[in-house]
Amino acid sequence: MLVFHTEWLGVLPSSTEGEDNVVGSTRNVTVPTQVGTYNFTEELLVYDLKGDGSYTLKFKQQNGEYQFTMDGQLLGNGN
Repeated sequence: MLVFHTEWLGVLPSSTEGEDNVVGSTRNVTVPTQVGTYNFTEELLVYDLKGDGSYTLKFKQQNGEYQFTMDGQLLGNGN
């Protein structure tokens, strides 16, 4: 669903470990830049899917101390 399927970001994981949308799973991503590539691994720390279709995801990049939280919401009626 959200963690391993990142087409909306414009990049796909080069590899994954664990199960999609399960805390503790990781995704390895390679991002092309103008001067080469940037490789990083993110571990899923929080996955909270709410009954109305909204969610909270929290990731930690393993090659640094960077963490981020993403909140999303379901738009429309879900169709």
